[in-house]
Order: sequence, then structure tokens, then C-alpha cells
Amino acid sequence: YGPVPSEDFLLKLSETENEMVRRRAAIQLGLNPSRRAADRLEAMLGDGDARVRRAACEAILRSGQLPSGSGAVLPLLADDDRTVAYLGRQVLQRMPTADWRQEVLTSEDTRTALVGMLGLVAADPSKETGLSVLRRSGEMMNDFLSDKDFVDTLRLCQVTLSRCKISPAEATSLRDQIAREFPAGDSRMNHELIRLAAYLQANSVIERALEYIESDAPEMDRVLVAMCLQRLDRKWTARERFTMLKFFEQAAASETEGSLPMYIVGVTREFARHLTEDDVQAVLDQGAKWRNAALGAIYRLERPVSDSTAAKLRRLDDELVADPKIDDVRRRLRTGIIAMLSTAGDEASTEHLRKIWRTEPARRAVVAMALAQEPDGDNWDYLVRSLNILDGAAAEEVVGQLRSVPIATDDPMALRSLILMGLRAERDDQPFENVERLLEHWTGMQRPEDVQPSMAPWQKWY
Repeated sequence: YGPVPSEDFLLKLSETENEMVRRRAAIQLGLNPSRRAADRLEAMLGDGDARVRRAACEAILRSGQLPSGSGAVLPLLADDDRTVAYLGRQVLQRMPTADWRQEVLTSEDTRTALVGMLGLVAADPSKETGLSVLRRSGEMMNDFLSDKDFVDTLRLCQVTLSRCKISPAEATSLRDQIAREFPAGDSRMNHELIRLAAYLQANSVIERALEYIESDAPEMDRVLVAMCLQRLDRKWTARERFTMLKFFEQAAASETEGSLPMYIVGVTREFARHLTEDDVQAVLDQGAKWRNAALGAIYRLERPVSDSTAAKLRRLDDELVADPKIDDVRRRLRTGIIAMLSTAGDEASTEHLRKIWRTEPARRAVVAMALAQEPDGDNWDYLVRSLNILDGAAAEEVVGQLRSVPIATDDPMALRSLILMGLRAERDDQPFENVERLLEHWTGMQRPEDVQPSMAPWQKWY
């Protein structure tokens, strides 16, 4: 409140002993840019109070009057106040990189080097800059670093690889160095090391990483290591593959809250790309115990499945039904088995699907889609009786397949279910042409050509 202070008055206030007054003066100097104000703000970057240094940085950023050189800014990068260090980096990034590039790359102060190189990568994300930062980071990791600084160095490498778009083939030296460092004695370090190892395809880390996930290290640390490890594209040995599958199975079965088991399902499915045909069959043999692994293995099966594989899947499904433990993995696995059995050409598999339809009403919609792959014969009656429970994509699939069967029904409940299905589709602005075509196929009647497509005439007829 009151008149705006003059520049001379602000400059005088910025030198007072009271740090709150100096801070407020810095803010005001940023609102009234001038050469004298810019020079004073640059000098205030070296103030003894962190709040004043912060206010000076913010005023410089607000006014856009950058310091004449990097000398006053570089010490801020190592400031004990994280906010001051961040704001100092923001100021530095807006200055010409040629003025401070070499200073941060050759700085002997760890924090100045780390924060400065992060600013360098942000200001100049070229590949040349990225490789220079990675080389300097590697040199720093060879020297002694505190755990905090080591973690920050690893994170700097991650940002550099991403922002400068450096491929693993261009960072082989860093790749080998990261592999040698794992595992470390600190969880945070291991988290960053394994992420880098996965991106850089550091295959030499696998042996030690497998020992780590079998150790007594914290469970969540081992889960992260395993999740990153499966991203390595290489020819895995049988022992390595089954060590990974065993761990994923244990992690998925562990008593934990949240969505971890379902994340493990997705990771196992991705890792299944490394399984051989013999591996897939071995996993299916133990599918009742290794449910998560079996779910991943199913995606590797060739389609249509052979008679021997179909028999194995039927046996596994019976074992799962007998097991009282019901969870999301079991439900997904049984759905996968039904999908695979639908591709088998043997009568035993078809009869197994019909048995599920009869004994498990909750699974009839899924089974109906499977039986629709062969809609004639005994399957036809099951599909007609399923119309009252089908909706959406499943209904569209089954109705389309029933049109191909040269058999009609006069069952009023089947006709009613079909008309209701069409009415729901029309209400939701979904296509219902297949429903109309099937009604015409079954009743022998047709909608007049001059009548707009609608289910209302069929509803009235019924």
C-alpha cells in the first residue's frame, strides 16, 4: 500500500541488514527492470540468506534480465537449499550455453557438476552434449561419491539418454560400467542401476541380477529388478527362464494389497516371448501350480492347437476347477484355455466347452463365443440358448455365426431374446443389421424396402 518506491530507494533497501527487507526489495526490483536493478540482483545472488537468494533468482527470471556472466550463478547450483539450486539452474539454462558449458563439465564440485550438467542437457539436448555428459558422469562414478550423489548421477544419465536420444549402442562404456556396479548396498541405487541396465541392454548383469531376486533383499526391490530384467532382449538359457518364471509366480501369489499381482501377469506375458515350445509345454504341465506362468505361456501356443496340447489344456482346466482358490489369474487363465480350445478341431475339446456351458452359468457368454467358431451341429442349440445372456461384441459374433447355419428355430424365447438384443443395439446407436438378417432367416419375413431400418416392426410383430 502506498506509492511505488523509487529505484534509488529499492537499491538502498536491498543493502539493509534485515533479510526480510532485502527479500522484498529483490521482488520489487524484478518488477521494475533496469540496468541498475539487473546489476543489483546479480550481486544479491551471493546474499547470505537463502530466502534472499531465492527471491533474487525469481526476480531475474521474471524480469528476463539475465546476469552478465555465469560466475554469480554457478555457486547456486551447489546451494544447500534445493529450491535455490533449482532456481539457479533455471537462470543458467536461459544463458548462452557457450558461456558455462565447459565450467560445469570440468567442475570439481560434485553438486555444481551434476546440477549444471542437468541444466546443460535441458538447454542443449544435442547428441554431442549428451555424450559429453555421459563421459563426465562415468568419470565421476569412478571416483568416490556419496550415496545421494551417486543416485543423482544415475538419474542424470537417465535424463541424458532420453532427452538427447542416445541409443544403447552409443553408450557401451556406460553400459559396462552400470553392469559392474549392480548390485549396490543401497535400494535407491539398485533401482536406478537396473533401470539403466535394462535400457542399455547390459546382458552381463543377468547372472548377478538373478542371484539378487533369489536373495533375501526387500521384496519390492526384487520385483522391480525382475520387471526390468525381462526387458533384456537376448537368448535366455532354460535355467534363467525358469528362475524368472518361478519368481514371477511367487510375486503374483504373495499376499499384498493393490494391483501388483495384475502387473505381474502383464510382465509374465511379456517375458513369455522368450519361451521355447518345450518351455511352454513344461509350464502347462505345471499350470495348476504355476498359474501366472501358464497364462503367459498360453499366448505362445500355435493356433490351431494340436490334439495333444488340447488334451493338456482340458486336463489343466479340470485341475483349476477342482482347486478352491479363485483369483483374477485363475479366471484369466480359464478364459485363455477356453479361447485356445475353440481353435482345436477335436470333438473332445468341443464337448469340454459344452460341459462348461452346462455347469458354469457365469461363463456361458465366454463359452458361447468359443462355440460360435463351429456354430453348426450340437453347438447350434447352445448358441440359440445363449442369446438371452449375450451383449455387445459377443452378441454380434454369435448372431453373425448363426446366420451361416441353415437351421431355423421357432422357439418364442429365442426370438424374444433376439428382438430385445436388437432393441438394445438400436437404443445405443449400435448396428443391428445382423439381428434383422437372423430374424429374417428364422421367420422367413422381411422388412419392407420403403421402411426405415428399425426394430419397432419386429417388436410389434412379436
